[in-house]
Amino acid sequence: MSIKKHTPLQAIRNRFISGILVLVPMAITLFVFTVIFNVTVGLVQPLTRMIMDDRPPVLTTLVSLIVVLCIIYFAGSLASHVVGRRLIGLGERILDQIPIAATVYSSSKKVIEMLRTQVTPEGRQIALFDHPTPGLKAMGLVTGTIQTPDGTTYYKIIIPTTPNPTTGYLQFVPVDRAEILDMSAEDAFKFIMSAGILGPPVFPVRPATATPSNDALPDA
Repeated sequence: MSIKKHTPLQAIRNRFISGILVLVPMAITLFVFTVIFNVTVGLVQPLTRMIMDDRPPVLTTLVSLIVVLCIIYFAGSLASHVVGRRLIGLGERILDQIPIAATVYSSSKKVIEMLRTQVTPEGRQIALFDHPTPGLKAMGLVTGTIQTPDGTTYYKIIIPTTPNPTTGYLQFVPVDRAEILDMSAEDAFKFIMSAGILGPPVFPVRPATATPSNDALPDA
């Protein structure tokens, strides 16, 4: 059996493609962690630098990171106790009285809950449906159901974009025109972020079941 040899141009192209497949996921991961770092540690750093004015920047960054981790741990501990949950509930009710703050907090909380919830019969589901025209398929995250005045039930589906799934748009799809996939949210996001490279050879369609209600699918 003869082995097919690549021309120098083909070899260079293959090396570039391999490099892109290695570096793009790393770059996306670095970007996400940079955003998270700036939103958390970046907010604490000015205060840390003020207190530790004559310390090296690396040390102030490390101290800021430790402070953020302590705050996260404290918040988690607070939320696990009855008194803490009541205090958090009181804070949420106060935020609900502030128009802009209420909208931002409520939306961000629901997004975090959506990403945290695992895909189970009682939780979030991944749907496959025709989009933008019949014959073309799109995949999205089901966040609940809604009905039109004529009684037709629609899935509320978020369609993430590739390769950055933190952006996307909302689509309403009739429940009889969508197929629920037997796929976890983690596998679905890997599939989307890799532009379909990291995915199954066949869509694992879940057997047809009763239409989930908004009780089974928490409001998004």
